[in-house]
This record gives sequence, structure tokens and C-alpha cells, in this order.
Amino acid sequence: MSGRRNVPSAASSADHRDGVGRFRSAEARGRFLEQLNAVLESWPERTDLSIETSFGTTAYSTISPSGPSALGESSVTPLVLLQGGNSTIAGWSKLIGPWSRTRTVVAIDTVWEAGRSVQLAPMNDGELVAQWLEEVIDALGLESLHLIGYSYGAWAALNHILHAPDRLATVTAIDPPGAITGIPLRAWARLIRLMRGGREEALDFLAWVRNGELPPPPMRDLLLSSTLDFVKRGSPLPRRLRADDWAGITVPLEVIVAGSSQFVPRRALRTLRRHAPDIDVHVLDGIGHAVLSDAPEDTVSIVEEFISRFEAQ
Repeated sequence: MSGRRNVPSAASSADHRDGVGRFRSAEARGRFLEQLNAVLESWPERTDLSIETSFGTTAYSTISPSGPSALGESSVTPLVLLQGGNSTIAGWSKLIGPWSRTRTVVAIDTVWEAGRSVQLAPMNDGELVAQWLEEVIDALGLESLHLIGYSYGAWAALNHILHAPDRLATVTAIDPPGAITGIPLRAWARLIRLMRGGREEALDFLAWVRNGELPPPPMRDLLLSSTLDFVKRGSPLPRRLRADDWAGITVPLEVIVAGSSQFVPRRALRTLRRHAPDIDVHVLDGIGHAVLSDAPEDTVSIVEEFISRFEAQ
């Protein structure tokens, strides 16, 4: 695929200090990258680059309506995407095409997850996560952006509102576990089983978050690799926003909640109505936590309608 350059080089687990995410071996990283590239072949033409931050090398991909180009060439505010846990940037595959027809889209490999990024320092609280993302935004040269996060990335997006809101034109948080209410005990049980298990437990988890349906290859193989070939360390658990956090938000914010989410219980809607009555809330009835794969068209249209209301005139 043309237009790609400066992709981070491979790093073995020996290159990592204690307390940071790492692949189990160079072979595991190679297997993961092979599966990732297989999925990304379906993407529009993209540019792959990397940024050096205080926490390690952060990889990202950009797609622009006119093809590969530098950020800042368009007057339209770009979208910046934060992936979910274990899902990689490939989780955006069904949404990246529609969004990139009208504006530049930047998909970031969060540094603590399996991906092309390489973590070199722990990020064990929300302030450090915000510092990392601010360094990325600085390096991208963005004065304004629409920030969209899914799952863990949705918590990171909400966290950024609290710590560094100035350049955020809008924020969209898609089914953010742990940010609105606690994660249900049954979900914790599944996560513990996943962390202690192997391939069968990983397949069972992938089916569970998709209401019983496994994703097809090569996405299935990529998700298995991101779960089994990578060890996550040095990243914080999502923190629940307090009442005063919600009250202090001034950035235009929408929250998309999966109606049958395994991680965000329905009582989260009551919390939002009570503490954040002015934000936009959308419920995708009958959809589980795997919103990006199971409701891509709805998600695309909800986000486009929302951000169009806050575009600079």
C-alpha cells in the first residue's frame, strides 16, 4: 500500500523495562503485525507514521479525502480515534471509509495496547494518559480536533476532557466501561477468565461481547493475537467520573451506549441524566459492547450529525 513511511521498528520484550506492555516475543510481534496488515489491506489509502513521546513510540495512521497528505492542509477539523482494549486500530475498519470521505482521520495505536506502538514507561493514572495524548496532539500539530474513543479509548477521551480540554472541538465516547458506573461483576469474571486462560477462553470472550457471534477471519485471528501475544502492563484502570467531573464539562460531548452492553449497565443512563443532563446520549438497542462491528452505520451517522453542529463557521 502506497504512502506509508516511518513505521516503528520491531522491539523485543528485552527492550522493555518492567511495568510496560510488551509482546511475549519477537515471533509473537511478527505474528500480530502480519494479522494487522491483513485487516488493514481493506482500508483506504493511508499514511503510517510514528511519534516519539515520553512514554514510548506512538504509531498512527492518517487517511484524507484527497489521499495521503500532511495534517493541517484541510480547513475541516480532523477526527482523532482512540481504540478499545485489545481491539487495535483495525476495530475502526467499518467506519474509517465513510468518515475519511469528508475529512482527515487519524487512528492512533494507543501505546499501552497491542499494536505498532512501543511503550517504554508506565502510565498508571489518568493524568499520565492525558499527558501522553497531549504530546501526540502537539506532535500532530493540531489546534482543534474531534476526539472519538471506543471502550477503553472512550474512557481515555473522557479523561482528556478533565485534564486537557482546550483543543477538543467535540468528544464522542462509545460504550465507555467503568467511566459512568462500575463494570458489572459478571464482566469482571469474564475478564479474569480471559486473563488466566488461553485460546479457548479468548474465543469464548470474543463471542460473548458480540452476543454469541465470532468475528470472521482475518479479524478473528488479529483479535486472538492481540489478546494472547501481548502482555499489558503499566496502564490505569478506567476511573469513574464523579458528579463534579460531569458538572465541569464544557466541551460538546456525546455518549453512545450499547443497549445490551456487557460492560456498561443500563443504570449508566440514569447516572448521565442525573449528573450530565445537557450532553447528547444515544442508545443502540439490541447491540452489545462490540458497537464498531455490530452497528457501524448507526455510529457513523450519529457522530457525523453531532460534530456537524460544532464545526467552525
